[in-house]
Amino acid sequence: MEILSNANENEYIIKVTNTSTDTVNNVKLHFKPLSSNINKVTDLIEKLIIHRERGSFLLDKLDTDMLIGNLSPNESAKIQFKLKKSVKTMDIDSIFSNVELKSEKFMD
Repeated sequence: MEILSNANENEYIIKVTNTSTDTVNNVKLHFKPLSSNINKVTDLIEKLIIHRERGSFLLDKLDTDMLIGNLSPNESAKIQFKLKKSVKTMDIDSIFSNVELKSEKFMD
């Protein structure tokens, strides 16, 4: 998982690449609970777009598990999101430490 940012615009991209030789099924971006007074990382996100080789889609409702889908070998997905303006005062590292990937490996 690689994180790219345009901190001036409060926009971030998480790039996920399947580096294995097998398809990985049901890849999800999982937002763990924050330790602060805000309940979820999703409360901090203004908009989220998932870009894949097969197209992009904008999510207007965010959940703690955001389905990215299946990734073939060497396929990448980019999760682009913009944080709310009020987040600029928060420690960005603490936000990203609460983001993880979940998946199931494809079994032949």
